[in-house]
Amino acid sequence: MNKITAHIYIMCKSESEYGFDRIAHRITEFDGVTDVAVISGKSDLLVVYEGESFESIGQFVTEILAPMENVRSSSTHFVMKTYKKNHSNTAS
Repeated sequence: MNKITAHIYIMCKSESEYGFDRIAHRITEFDGVTDVAVISGKSDLLVVYEGESFESIGQFVTEILAPMENVRSSSTHFVMKTYKKNHSNTAS
């Protein structure tokens, strides 16, 4: 079965000593999370999540992400069709 990919944009409160590091590292520990990045614009973090169904992605957002300390809001977007996917890890 093909997995469903979601891009989850999160607005969160920055911590004075850590910025977004602690919450970003915490999110990386969950199964299904393939990427976490600090981004510019209206949101603070981008989480790429691969789930088995729309329901499993919704459950991850509502039961895991939303209740996390310092998370203010999220917006979930589903990938409809992928034309190219780069599998290299460019984390720095």
